[in-house]
Amino acid sequence: IRFESEGKKENIWKIIEVNWLVSGSLISVAYLILIPVADSLFTIWTKGHIEFNKPLFYLLSLSVLAINFGRSLTSYLIGINDLKRMSVLSITRFVLIFGVSFTLIHSLGLTAIGIGILAAELICSVLLPVIFVHSHLSRYQFDFAKLLLALLPLPLFGGALAICHFYPSATWWLCGAAGIVLLWTYLLFWRSLEEQIKLRLIHFARKGLRKLYAF
Repeated sequence: IRFESEGKKENIWKIIEVNWLVSGSLISVAYLILIPVADSLFTIWTKGHIEFNKPLFYLLSLSVLAINFGRSLTSYLIGINDLKRMSVLSITRFVLIFGVSFTLIHSLGLTAIGIGILAAELICSVLLPVIFVHSHLSRYQFDFAKLLLALLPLPLFGGALAICHFYPSATWWLCGAAGIVLLWTYLLFWRSLEEQIKLRLIHFARKGLRKLYAF
């Protein structure tokens, strides 16, 4: 928002890209660790009284990845007080979640809610925010390759989770393979950043580690 008020809009895309790298990598790693043990943890937590709904968990996991991708984009729209587009996002999200859920719930049960949430977030956290923010910053440099790299975890996790659902025994192997692909993806993303941004991220990381060690 400071860059918006100071007229330095060319830096806004850079901030969004850094957020895609940092938060995207952290959440992706967290899910790679969680997915193979989620069933066991849920059973322990509920003491086996509630059956673990894997499709619902997988759909909600993908929704979280979509929400994280769009967080910096929607934060920008909120910061510049773009009420019209934020209203479009809110109404569209509401219609998709409840429309899809009510349409499919009789045939799919709770899984229908997961489908509705995922559909809503793919539209309202990915597609529309990219279009809206790009319309504000169309005069400034936008790296389409970085957008694709930031979006890659979604289809990667989607494909891996679909295979995990039908072949549970392959879960650990799939998570390992997905981890290798994600590592390669985020290394490419890191290499594409400007040197000054890299140095700042390294500085913040070291500062955070020092505080952690202080405890």
